[in-house]
Amino acid sequence: MKKCHHCGHFETNEAQRCGACGSNISRVTKIEPVDDVRMICPKCRVLHARGETACSRCRAALVILPQGKPRETNELDWTYALSLFLPYVGILIGAFLAASDDESRSSVGRPLVFFSSILTAVYFCLFSLFVLLFRS
Repeated sequence: MKKCHHCGHFETNEAQRCGACGSNISRVTKIEPVDDVRMICPKCRVLHARGETACSRCRAALVILPQGKPRETNELDWTYALSLFLPYVGILIGAFLAASDDESRSSVGRPLVFFSSILTAVYFCLFSLFVLLFRS
């Protein structure tokens, strides 16, 4: 296999140009992958054995999976979900406190509803921006 000096993509020994960026790799030194190296499809994230060059599912060029423990998909996902719901929890608690007859609770509840509403709007704007910038 050959490693592109420009983007780091791996190609077969016979390749003259990088399949990912198009750089000339005809003079690149050939390397042999280590036994524990696995390939991954950057589009559909399917794992492949070493030596394969194209994804069997979507035919995209494969890249080497970084060494180390692969991240579990649900390892930290709950924290992101929780952070999205926190402003709504603030709105509910703030509304409960604002409706109270006790002035001290009511004075805490109104700003809580206000700031939670602002955070909800900020989350919505950031999420929309993220979707527009990083959609594939």
